[in-house]
Amino acid sequence: MTKSYASTSDSAPKSANITYYGRLNDIVELNYYEKFKVILFKCDWVDVTQGRGVMKDDLGFTLVNFSHLIHSNDQVSIEPFIFAGQAQQVIFVQDLDHEWFVPRSIKPRDIFDMGEENSIRFDSSMQCDTTV
Repeated sequence: MTKSYASTSDSAPKSANITYYGRLNDIVELNYYEKFKVILFKCDWVDVTQGRGVMKDDLGFTLVNFSHLIHSNDQVSIEPFIFAGQAQQVIFVQDLDHEWFVPRSIKPRDIFDMGEENSIRFDSSMQCDTTV
């Protein structure tokens, strides 16, 4: 959910689901003395204004244009980082006649549905203790 304002004098923001599209540039790990770690993705974000960086074609597919970014080079007006858990992996299939791409959701190969989560603990004698 993202809050949007019509103008700087707008005192009643509207909340809506907005899908952002971006290309991964860098992966940053923040390590707080080995007690807490945070993974961040730095991305180039497409301008999601309808008709500028994102549009729908005649068949209802979403098209994305990476030549229309929210920010470019050193002029960062929008935060380029997101938490790794906020991202969804997609592939971008290029439209052969244009510089537009169609994002398609994929299931990453290294994620498997293992049912219930297990936690495994090892004690000092190297015996395995599994809890469900």
